[in-house]
Formats: sequence, structure tokens, C-alpha cells
Amino acid sequence: MRKRVKKRQDPYITNKVLVGVLLFVLVVLVAFVVYRLIPVSPQDSPYVYNGYEFELSPDGFWRVPLQAWYGERNFFFYNHPSDLEHYPYDPRVNTYLAAVHQNGGEVIIALDPEYANETAGAMASVEVAKVTSQIFGMPTSAAYTEPIPGDDDLPVANCNNASPQVFVLNVKLNGNNSVGIQQDFCAALYAETPRDAVNLASLLVYKNLGIMK
Repeated sequence: MRKRVKKRQDPYITNKVLVGVLLFVLVVLVAFVVYRLIPVSPQDSPYVYNGYEFELSPDGFWRVPLQAWYGERNFFFYNHPSDLEHYPYDPRVNTYLAAVHQNGGEVIIALDPEYANETAGAMASVEVAKVTSQIFGMPTSAAYTEPIPGDDDLPVANCNNASPQVFVLNVKLNGNNSVGIQQDFCAALYAETPRDAVNLASLLVYKNLGIMK
């Protein structure tokens, strides 16, 4: 009697399939290595500046985690520090602001009357105030450098109000795009345009936080 020969079954994974799987894995590994070698722009991931991680938010603000007086939180700024390095900055501004801070004093941000109809003036004030008030814990208010006709109720402040307990920051137009000292405890953002005022406000913030040296 003839023995029945069992038909040979094909293996579950053929050589062809195995080669295909290995090629796929190889392609994935090569793609991963190439991805890691491609420089990543600040818009795609956190960008480190002097040890601080910045990330560009979908709405165009630069996010950086900072330690506020009530705990760590994310702060959003209009400018990245690397975009502000060309502006001149007087380091005495930090010295006077630090002295007022140590004295438990306050900050007054005084706008030139030209900013009365400019949103940039408010933007610059907010850029400074969110740091002086939320990180340094200093009472911060806004004013104009001189009375505005028809708006007699608006507060007015200038360098005459500056003292060891009051740091006055004048936001001026038609300047030379720098941050400087006018007199003791009184500094100024000398902006050429309203947009420059916002940039200089960011510069002052980063300098006083130690993000920019």
C-alpha cells in the first residue's frame, strides 16, 4: 500500500514578505535619522536663548515659562530676543529699576501724548507691566507725560515724579530707537515709530529678566 505523501505548506512569512518588511523598517530608520539631522526652525519647536526656551504660539506670540511671584507660568511676548540685539540699551535702567524694587516702590509707564490714538502705546505698556507687576510684584500704572486737551481726567506723570520709591518709564516717539536714562529713577524708550516702542519694551523686559545680557 502506498503511503500518502503530505503536501508541503508554504511558510507563514515568505522570503519575499520578509524582505519587504526589512526594507520598510530600513526606510523608517533612515527617515528618522534624516529628520533628526535637519535643522529645526523656532516656529517648529522650542528655541533656546541663553538657557530660556522660547516657542512661537499659533497666534504669533513668543511663549516662555518664567517664575512669577505666585509660581511658574507661561508668559507671551511680542518679540524674540534675537530680533532686538541691535537696539542700544543703557544698563543703568536695570540698576534704577532694581533699586525701586528693593525699596518696595512702584512703576509708572508714561506715554507721550502722540500715543493717545496709537494702540502701540498700550501694547508697549502691557509688555512692560506684565513683568513689573506679575514677576517683580511691583504696583504698575499708566499715565501721559503731559495733559491731553479734552481729557483732563487722565493721569499725568514724568521725570518730576521719579524717586527711590517711583520708577518712571517714559515712552517717547521720534527718538533714536534706544533705551536710556533721563535722570535718576527715570528712563525712556526713545522710539522712532509706534512699533519700535513695542520692540523697545520687549528689550527692557528681557534685559531686566536677565534673558538678554
